[in-house]
Amino acid sequence: MNLQRRTWFATLVLLAVALGQAQTTSTSDISATQKAEVLAKIDQTLKETAFVPGVKFDQWPKFLEERKDRIDEATSKRAFASYVNRALRDFGLSHMSVSVKREAPRGVILALQGPGSGQSMPMQELTWLDDKTVVFRLRTFSERYDRKEVEKLMGEAAKAETMILDLRSNGGGAVTNLQHFLSHLLPPRTVVGTMVSRRLASAFERETKKDPTDGKEIAKWTNNHFRTGTLKTQPFAGKIAVLINRSSASASEICAAALREHKKAPLIGGRSAGAVLVSRILPLPHGFEMKVPTADFYTSTLERLEGNPLKPDAEMSVLDADALYTKARELLTTAGGN
Repeated sequence: MNLQRRTWFATLVLLAVALGQAQTTSTSDISATQKAEVLAKIDQTLKETAFVPGVKFDQWPKFLEERKDRIDEATSKRAFASYVNRALRDFGLSHMSVSVKREAPRGVILALQGPGSGQSMPMQELTWLDDKTVVFRLRTFSERYDRKEVEKLMGEAAKAETMILDLRSNGGGAVTNLQHFLSHLLPPRTVVGTMVSRRLASAFERETKKDPTDGKEIAKWTNNHFRTGTLKTQPFAGKIAVLINRSSASASEICAAALREHKKAPLIGGRSAGAVLVSRILPLPHGFEMKVPTADFYTSTLERLEGNPLKPDAEMSVLDADALYTKARELLTTAGGN
């Protein structure tokens, strides 16, 4: 009887494994009809949703045609997405890609990295270098950004005279989290920059009769700016230095630029990613999703960050934390300011 039970159980296990493998294979494959439906939705999304001033999204059929043979040959969802992304890269923009759908927050985002990056480590940390200097390490502005923890740590940091904000490898995140964090560092209603959207460009053209493809002129013209909020606590009063590297992208680049412009914060490390577009993640058929840009961004001094990485005031190895901290304290002593 026991032998029969063991045999029956083993049979069930093998059957479950076989069914699981079959399901994995079927869900990872993609047919010609499914590919056509996904591509049709991408085309619609680019026409109706995608927007960056001066970018001609109607070039998509041309870019797609150049990858047609490889896309036609693709039989798996992964290969299909890879070849579609090669076509999308021809636009020369960040924040623009197709992937297999995952659980992620919807809405307005400023990020390159996906959720779950560095899940084994805390997303925000506070370390005291001495009795006057604190290091605030912020790894993301995405859904793992913890507002309560940030507020707690900023309360502790208020005792410091200087802060080293470490944004190395921070790939960005939600606009609302960026605003929340900067509100702890800059006065209320400080102009951080301008998000130049399709609606804003249309209003500019309608009211000025000028070229709606000139994002800088639109940002200069409007009073609709992205600003810090108002908190119950006072913003950090001391001096700030910011550490960046090539993986500091999107929202973290905006943060670094705002602190440089408003707090005279020196930047230390390597050049940033130069990938700053407002984007949304939208669903596509058959288990795909698309990250699509919906606005360009200009800083308070009308600097465009997309394609223009931030250049550090002191360029040095981003792997030697002690050397970065030493340089930051040196610059804050000689040139930093509020």
